[in-house]
Amino acid sequence: MAQHGDRRTMRQNVRELPRPAWILIGGNFVNWFASCAITFLVLYLTRRGVSFAKAGAAVAAFGAGGMAAGVLGGHLADRLGRRNTMAVSMFVSAGSVLLIYYVHVYSAVLALELVAGQGTARWRPASRAVMADLAREEQRVAA
Repeated sequence: MAQHGDRRTMRQNVRELPRPAWILIGGNFVNWFASCAITFLVLYLTRRGVSFAKAGAAVAAFGAGGMAAGVLGGHLADRLGRRNTMAVSMFVSAGSVLLIYYVHVYSAVLALELVAGQGTARWRPASRAVMADLAREEQRVAA
């Protein structure tokens, strides 16, 4: 049985994470923060004359894309590599969100929101796998 002084604390595990893990944590923060921007989609679309119901459907399309992304993201991480999957998902997410400004056909907005949800959430399985690779076994819960 380990002595009380030998037990590692959560704080120690977090402090001792390697630098690449902290960069990944920063990337996760940016990814989650960008996901919060979806709440402004309703305001944006209704100001463009879209009904609240249709604006809500666009948000739902983003969510639907995100739901399917977990399985696809894990599969792509295994096939293309974790870092490649993360990079592609970031570009897909940013590009599709940017395109929404230029698209004025509602069905295209729905399609872009589906793609944006996919891209945003596809990052997560690959980033979790990279974090597991970076952290030592006793740090994985903290990471």
